[in-house]
Amino acid sequence: MNNTVIQAVLWIFAIALLLQFTVRPVTGEYVERIVLDSGIAVILAVSLNIVNGYTGQFSIGHAAFFAIGGYTAAAITYYTSLLLFNDVSNIYFLPQTLVWIVATIIGGLVAAAAGWLVGLPGRVGWSSGGGRGGGASAGWWPV
Repeated sequence: MNNTVIQAVLWIFAIALLLQFTVRPVTGEYVERIVLDSGIAVILAVSLNIVNGYTGQFSIGHAAFFAIGGYTAAAITYYTSLLLFNDVSNIYFLPQTLVWIVATIIGGLVAAAAGWLVGLPGRVGWSSGGGRGGGASAGWWPV
């Protein structure tokens, strides 16, 4: 990787840590929740912009893959917290954060696997038009 890219990532990480430990305790739970929800919506919007804008593809299932990954991460976080700590509250900050990070990575991998599975028929020639860009009337039949 380029040295400039590494420096930019380190600066972003340092700013995020600074905000986490200085601004977050002052603002309260409401502002924290609004910022978190806004950040999630921005991630979804930017990824949809990449698919629709730059590649020119239309994504109907975009939110479904987002939901699959999100619900997977939520279930892993919830049930792992119950199993490890016998509680789902945030009293164990560092272990809960590690569980959340691992759950987020696994949720992303599950969403990617679901997207791969949905796209698989087009890769093997089963999709509408046999992978040749045909319409929906072409059916889901092997070519």
